[in-house]
Amino acid sequence: MISKNFAVILGVLFFAALAVAGNLEVSSTNYDVAPASPGGTIILWAHVFNNSNGISEKGIVNLKFKSAGGSEFPFSLAIGEAAQKNLGNVLANQTALVSYKILVDPKTPDGSYTLYIETGENSNIEKSTPISIIVLKRKPALMVVSSSPTSAEIGKTASLQLILQNTGNSNALNISIGLAEDRTVTTTGIIVERDIVPLGAAFSNIKSLKIDETASAQIPLMINPSATAKAYYIPLTLTFYDENRTKYTQTEYVGIKVLDNAELGASISDITPLLAAGQKSAITVDIFNTGTGTAKYLTLSAKADFATFKQGNFFIGTLNSDDSDNLTLNATVPITENAGLHTLEITMKFKNEFGEEQEIVQKIPVMLYTPAEIASQTSQQTPWTLYLIAILAIVGIAYLIFGRKKKK
Repeated sequence: MISKNFAVILGVLFFAALAVAGNLEVSSTNYDVAPASPGGTIILWAHVFNNSNGISEKGIVNLKFKSAGGSEFPFSLAIGEAAQKNLGNVLANQTALVSYKILVDPKTPDGSYTLYIETGENSNIEKSTPISIIVLKRKPALMVVSSSPTSAEIGKTASLQLILQNTGNSNALNISIGLAEDRTVTTTGIIVERDIVPLGAAFSNIKSLKIDETASAQIPLMINPSATAKAYYIPLTLTFYDENRTKYTQTEYVGIKVLDNAELGASISDITPLLAAGQKSAITVDIFNTGTGTAKYLTLSAKADFATFKQGNFFIGTLNSDDSDNLTLNATVPITENAGLHTLEITMKFKNEFGEEQEIVQKIPVMLYTPAEIASQTSQQTPWTLYLIAILAIVGIAYLIFGRKKKK
């Protein structure tokens, strides 16, 4: 009797287990392309999992584009695509994969949109899972990723070299890049010219740029002589089109430092006496600034391969544009030094308008003479000296003679 009851219980449990309903739910989703684009198409995949120990009989999945009272915009099913899909029987702890081809309205603004995947059994919807779809307009976007040079001098020209990159998600066509308006008209009608203006063609053109592709552009510039030494932001106007012939205009900025450089030079104006082995001479060095900028905190150091100096380092201070100064180097030439052409090296260090240290090294040729060469040059000068002495002597004698006659 007990064994019959036990068998009955087992049978009841067995059929009860078969009667356990499935539990279909969306375990994961993904779509391509992501993000979606207006006027484009996406493929949505949904993994439907039977999260139960029983069989899900006549499982169904339905795609719904709106909630109660909502709108279907911006999605719609592609032609031939059905919203409801039959899964048949889904075994316990098994997954079924469904996909949908979905169209995105061309007028869709950028944003996040929600659609719903419904699941159930035996034609009965039991669960609804919201899915977010990101829509972004696919368009090109240009960026200036590098520019050179980073500095230019007042009154001179420079060639602005630019590297552009398409950082958008669509190809860019017919790209034009150039300086923005190069002058300003005040309310009183006065035209104020910009310090940096294009020289020649104001724009550079690039035929096309694919996604993530780079290209170079070149714009010749002129730094006006009236410009101020400072850092400038140069506005660049970029005009381009996407593949639908939609026009885009954007402004990018590049920085450039305008310099008012000092241009220093040095020369020898006098050497007394002439340089020779074993003797001392005074070398007069002239320093001049032919640039438009000012040399601040100017120092000078001198060294030579033929002599030593009593003082080799000097502080000059400030040397303005079109200004000059001089100093004297007291040189001692070793007795063993060979005659011939030697070099005097002058190093000038100073700071520009930005406080940046500058250095100019100038090598000046200097002649070291032999005693015979000095004697020869002295002898060539002697006749003129003798003539002068003779003339003075004659004048003196005449004065004595005529002076005595007047007294008598």
